[in-house]
Amino acid sequence: MGKKTKTQPYPDTTNSQQQLHHHQPPPARVRRAPRGVSVSICVKYTIFTFNVIFWLCGVAILGFGVWGLVSKSVSSVEAIAEEVGIKLDPMYGFIIIGGCIFILAFLGCVGSLRENTCLLKLYVIILILIFLAEVTIGLLVYFYQERFSTLLDTWVEKTLLNYFDDPDSQFLMDNMQEGLECCGVNTPNDWQKNPYFNCSSIAHSRCSVPFSCCVPDPTTNVINYQCGYGVLELPQSDWYQFIYTIGCAQALTDWFKTNAILLGCIGGALILMQSIAICLARSLIGDVEEVKSYW
Repeated sequence: MGKKTKTQPYPDTTNSQQQLHHHQPPPARVRRAPRGVSVSICVKYTIFTFNVIFWLCGVAILGFGVWGLVSKSVSSVEAIAEEVGIKLDPMYGFIIIGGCIFILAFLGCVGSLRENTCLLKLYVIILILIFLAEVTIGLLVYFYQERFSTLLDTWVEKTLLNYFDDPDSQFLMDNMQEGLECCGVNTPNDWQKNPYFNCSSIAHSRCSVPFSCCVPDPTTNVINYQCGYGVLELPQSDWYQFIYTIGCAQALTDWFKTNAILLGCIGGALILMQSIAICLARSLIGDVEEVKSYW
């Protein structure tokens, strides 16, 4: 008889599989915030809407500043570059303010949409700093009204003296005299302080005032740039027929007094909007952080 071969049975893998399953870690449980704990959609998109409005305002202010620079001659920009810190073009101020509002609104929009607490906290900090600066400036202007009026007089006089020497001063003075319907600092005769308009000057503009001092002719829309020539040689009683007789310092003071309520309402509305934006942003930050605490 042949020799029987002993067959090897299949290895029992049941125990090894059980041991393997025994050593495997349990599947991770996904933690979720309990029902009722979530980010407020209303707060989120209210902040976004607010900042879209701020963003549009920033673009408008930025565009106005750029337009103010482009609409003037290139020499004015060169003059500013030579005298940085002494004669800063106000249009650069509009550009800086518009750029800051643009960046701030960008932080608010992205921070709210992405629910990014870092951007939202930076947004809140900048808003608080702006809020404090506005309140401080408002209080200083209110308690130092006479000092503020003196600063206006000094600024108008410097602008008048630099009328032909600085294109920026010329641009500002012309727009101020046309907009406020004024001439000179206190009277049109102040233009004699400018060497180009002084009656003892040999220039063609002697005893004259800029065209922006002239009362516009209602029959035509054409600007007469020589309408102010020789006006200061006429009797003062006849000036009103050709030019504005109120000074720009007084006109500026009167404008601020006349529009004090309007300016106060605008400032109050701005501060209110900023306060609401700060509160909403802090609420959104709290919601996001509470939801993240359950992750």
